[in-house]
Amino acid sequence: MLSCHPEPGVPFMTRPYRGMGGTFARRCEPYYGVSRNSSLLHIIRSMVIVSVLYPKTADSRFDHDYYLKTHTPLVKSTWTPTGLERVDIFRGVSSLDGAPPAYELIAHLAFTSKDHLDNSLAAGAAVIADIANFTNVQPVIQVNQPVDA
Repeated sequence: MLSCHPEPGVPFMTRPYRGMGGTFARRCEPYYGVSRNSSLLHIIRSMVIVSVLYPKTADSRFDHDYYLKTHTPLVKSTWTPTGLERVDIFRGVSSLDGAPPAYELIAHLAFTSKDHLDNSLAAGAAVIADIANFTNVQPVIQVNQPVDA
């Protein structure tokens, strides 16, 4: 049996790894992401990720320059004080078979909780109103929660 001797306040976990001769073994490693008294796992599980997907159609218009230089800073300055933690932006390139992408752009906005998302939306009328300044399509918006895998 593998025995872990943790540093004070740092939990240890065992991880599988390929040992000598290609066999699998377990190694004891410190896991600094969570301390015994931390609620990090609870925080991660309570996070809310909002996906905003802008469909790409034959007659859709999307101003990437405006989105990146004006809309994204507006989102951050308006919603960071009310719980926005991170913004990740992905520009559609193609589908796997090389066809045009289904979405012009996908943005993922991470909020610390559903309450913070609700507070942000209540204070963010200017963010929603700004959408018409860079696109003529209605975005698809979905609220997501992280899942342990």
